[in-house]
Amino acid sequence: MVAYLTTPEAVIAAVEKHRAETDALRRRMDSDYSLYRLDAHVIHDALGNEMDGFAVYTSNAPKVFAKKIMAWVSQAQMVLRIPHMEATRPDRTVDDLKERFLIGLLRAADERLLGQMAPVLRDQLAFQVCLRGWYAGRAMFVKLADGSTVVDITPFDPRNTYWRQGAGGLLWACHVTYRQRDVLEEEYETVLANPQGADGAANVPVYDCYDRESNAVAAGGVWLKPPTPHGSTSVPVFLGPVGPVPFVSTEDGQGTIADYGESLYEDDRGLFAQHNEAMSIMLEMVARSRDQSLLITSQDGKKTLSDNPYLRSTEIGLTPEESVKPLGLLDMAKETGPFMALVSGEMQRGSLPFSMYGELPFQLSGFAINTLRAGVESVVRHRLAAVEAAYRRICSLLSDAYATQRFQGLRLSGWGNDQKFFDMEFAPQAIAQGGTPEITLVPVLPQDDTARFAQAQIAREGAVPLMPDFWIRDEVLKVQNADNMDDAIKEQLAERLLPEAGLYSLMLGAVRRGRTDLAQLYKVELMRLMMMKMGGMPSVEGPMGMAGQNGGGPPGAMPQAMPNAMMGVPPPVPTPQAGPNVPPGSPRPRAVTPEARLARMGLVGPGG
Repeated sequence: MVAYLTTPEAVIAAVEKHRAETDALRRRMDSDYSLYRLDAHVIHDALGNEMDGFAVYTSNAPKVFAKKIMAWVSQAQMVLRIPHMEATRPDRTVDDLKERFLIGLLRAADERLLGQMAPVLRDQLAFQVCLRGWYAGRAMFVKLADGSTVVDITPFDPRNTYWRQGAGGLLWACHVTYRQRDVLEEEYETVLANPQGADGAANVPVYDCYDRESNAVAAGGVWLKPPTPHGSTSVPVFLGPVGPVPFVSTEDGQGTIADYGESLYEDDRGLFAQHNEAMSIMLEMVARSRDQSLLITSQDGKKTLSDNPYLRSTEIGLTPEESVKPLGLLDMAKETGPFMALVSGEMQRGSLPFSMYGELPFQLSGFAINTLRAGVESVVRHRLAAVEAAYRRICSLLSDAYATQRFQGLRLSGWGNDQKFFDMEFAPQAIAQGGTPEITLVPVLPQDDTARFAQAQIAREGAVPLMPDFWIRDEVLKVQNADNMDDAIKEQLAERLLPEAGLYSLMLGAVRRGRTDLAQLYKVELMRLMMMKMGGMPSVEGPMGMAGQNGGGPPGAMPQAMPNAMMGVPPPVPTPQAGPNVPPGSPRPRAVTPEARLARMGLVGPGG
């Protein structure tokens, strides 16, 4: 066993050591969370001292910005697939089974979180990567008292997560929460050390610790759960920073830990304060216009007013030597407007333009939409990449643990990549043979759909298309599963190209709608058409007129081009011979001999 989990005191010492090393990071997380909660802005004077009694303006921009990005991360389309381009059919079957297994695990984990009245996994990860700049949590299987197994994917707050990294990954990790002392004592049936002056309702830190072999829970100087094997092949914790900035070490040992894993407020953290300060000054000026300061003149200088003179129907008694006059309003500096415009512009460059919130003074072109999309993707892309990394680590941890066969088989359900619902039991042996999953999150961002469809049509026109259909659907149209879309299109063509297929689909549709009478008609026509093609039935016009308008014949044949026999028309009756019938060799009636014909022409005499 690693020395880290020897005693509760050793756990607390390791956590406190890492807390000191990452103090700057955790203070930055607290500051960012204060911005998200819209804590009231504090006004300072020129020397940096806090000032009271002035109007305070707190912009909602930090929270609106964070909620927008979190929504995009939560609503992104997730594609979980195991590539098997060159695999044989049995290998593809195993990979498809593992895909369903992982999809079912994620669905079961979400159902468990909802049962605990907690947001689903994707929503919690979106919160972490946007506001904390880190993601953290545990992914493991838990054996219940009855011997059954449940999947446990629980996100941790990175603000209260501590760890130690080794050459091969995490050596240990610990998540600290704060719970009431009396609740813990009742849940774990133990007695905690009670510090002097602390009552039973006081919160105490609870240390949930993991190393490569065991899990333990400590609080109040005792083990609530002693070190127990967790069954995973490594530390069952997924943890990582957001963004491309690596940790840079420095001489003081702190390094750039505060910049290692940045939140959404990286670019605008200081501008929010500048914006609130300027808006607070403007709000104070507006408030003074409603209730102006007064200049009261009296003989002894002690004259005051008992009532507010700006209220309606207020009476003020004055002597000839006394007077009450408004002191006058202060004017904002003329540079205030340009300054506010500069601050607003820089805030938009570091976050999102106002057009992303629906503020469109005019119709945007396709080029403008694509330009905005590119700017938005620079903000969202690193958050999506972090969530993808978290999902990959979760799938790896759970697949490796399940393949050890230390846990009972699970029955899972969900929607597979083939858009079909499954509910089945998964054997650990089959999961161990599957490939490595790839997880992609496709953001649903504003885009010009008309331009995309036009581009897709251009790419596939002509005798030799510029691009294959699969690439067009995957890269241009951004279809989540291009293979399924291709299969659906081929199924539609198969239904329409053959008359038999069309009749069969219509018959099934009538059956599903409960119209058995219509279904019977289509069944008869379908059988007649099939028998015609097999040559077992003469061609006659059926109830659907499939044989054409002029009688029988194969479907689709032109009656004008078919012989009468194929159309069912009897052969024509022969024309009878004109005149009487005589024996062979008899001269025809009233026939003229050749000699008589020559004589008539004057060429020979009557006698020859």
